[in-house]
Amino acid sequence: MSTVYVEDVSKFYGKTCILKPMSFTLETGCIFGIIGHNGSGKTTLIKMIATLLRPSEGAIRVQGFDTIRDSKKVRGSVGLFIEPERAFYFRLTGRENLMRIALLRGIPKTQAYKEVDALMTRFDMSDHCNKFVSQYSKGMKVKLNLIAALLGNPKVLLLDEPISGLDYQSKATILKIIHEYASSGTTIIICSHDIPEVQQICQKVMLLKKGEVVAIGSPKDLLEELNVDGRIEIQTLNISDMQDAVVNLIGSDIIHMRKQEECLVMLVCNMLESMRTLQRNLHIPYHSISCSERSLSDYFIAYEHEED
Repeated sequence: MSTVYVEDVSKFYGKTCILKPMSFTLETGCIFGIIGHNGSGKTTLIKMIATLLRPSEGAIRVQGFDTIRDSKKVRGSVGLFIEPERAFYFRLTGRENLMRIALLRGIPKTQAYKEVDALMTRFDMSDHCNKFVSQYSKGMKVKLNLIAALLGNPKVLLLDEPISGLDYQSKATILKIIHEYASSGTTIIICSHDIPEVQQICQKVMLLKKGEVVAIGSPKDLLEELNVDGRIEIQTLNISDMQDAVVNLIGSDIIHMRKQEECLVMLVCNMLESMRTLQRNLHIPYHSISCSERSLSDYFIAYEHEED
């Protein structure tokens, strides 16, 4: 069953295009990652699905309800995580904030108390529930915001940068809970520029660049489509001479190459062999040379290459 349906949706502010037309469908229990740099349109898309913004063109349906005609019903089935620093009254305690949000959502008071206590315990926040939010660390505010999004057991969870800036333990806790909710049937959309994390936990991803869909599909399928073995980066002050030397040595293995300030970045089809060749035969001075396995971030390099 499809829980989120986006059809030919675009967004303009005046004559400025924020999101170019896009379409996708998400099934129940899917974890869907939206990857892109700041300004790529991730948050705009999330806000449209959550009914906070209206699409300029196209239609969005959540649980079968149209986000414009049936906005109240959509909001009743969606949990939203966005901007933790602005989500709460800092002069109220964590518990008071959550109870206020639960009651505004129409959750009965007795049920709200039970949910708040259970979720505060689950996120290791019980010892902080009666502290003012002004005393919370960034990680605690993130946890509180995620708890707020989970109140009422929403069918669709919209998370905008939920793990940004968190320590390893907090990040692991949140990712584990995301998996558990998806397994129980919650459809989850995660916006992030943390590509390795999204690549690891999502069944389906969409890559955005300047409001345009670069690619959409499962991480495995997209990586196979990219046909890249890995990435090599060389830090040097002499970019032009380095580029000529690298092309002479491993030109047949290079799929894409770009200059990035004092760094030469290459996507190659035989990473280890190319590294050996460069380390043995490269005579142009450089600060460092490194390699890494292919990831979805390489899609952006390939996309920029095609634009050129």
